[in-house]
Amino acid sequence: MVKEKINVTIGIEANIGVGKSSLAEIMSKELGTTWVPEPVDSNPYLEKYYANPKEYGFIMQMYLLGERFRNMKRAMLTRNSIEDRTLEGDKLFAKVNYLQGSMNEDQLFVYNNVSDEMLKEIEGMPRKAYDLIIFLETDIEDMLAKIKQRGREFELSEDLVSYYKLLMDQYTAWAKDYNKGPILRINVKGKDFVNNPDDRKFVMTTIYTKMRELELISAVEYKELLDNI
Repeated sequence: MVKEKINVTIGIEANIGVGKSSLAEIMSKELGTTWVPEPVDSNPYLEKYYANPKEYGFIMQMYLLGERFRNMKRAMLTRNSIEDRTLEGDKLFAKVNYLQGSMNEDQLFVYNNVSDEMLKEIEGMPRKAYDLIIFLETDIEDMLAKIKQRGREFELSEDLVSYYKLLMDQYTAWAKDYNKGPILRINVKGKDFVNNPDDRKFVMTTIYTKMRELELISAVEYKELLDNI
């Protein structure tokens, strides 16, 4: 951890099970910055959604939209957060729910209308975008292996594989076209940056080098962070 807290606003995006939350927690500790976790344990609709996505797709997305908006507003106002999935990612999940039939056209219209109004409010704030978006990418085989390793029973159904593949395709296209600010794409296929020191060094060095390039950290902070990986 650095001697002085580093004030940044960073959003982390990744497909399910790839390591987004683990990275957010690691970074928040090393930078001394607030980790804003994805609402998993507190989400009253998550397991219901996986069991019956057509019934709970819209409810789930509207619940998460409110949570993401609250987190993004705080991030833009305080510049002190590592955000575990952003409103950008939430909109992508809504699109996938529509494409797979878990939301109908009217529901997607309502979702987009509300989310667009939320983004207009963000545009009126002093800060309008994240200092950096980090996107962790891998292939479907590695993703499924990591989901299995995580062991959440409701994520393990074979029926979900097509959903995961669709998410991966949409995320890849989104990352390629993202233009609202800096984005760093890191391929984490086969990497365990939580438990493997070499993998962790690779991922964190890649991130801190990008942060130094963007002048989000000083040369002194950069050296201190690398020395403490």
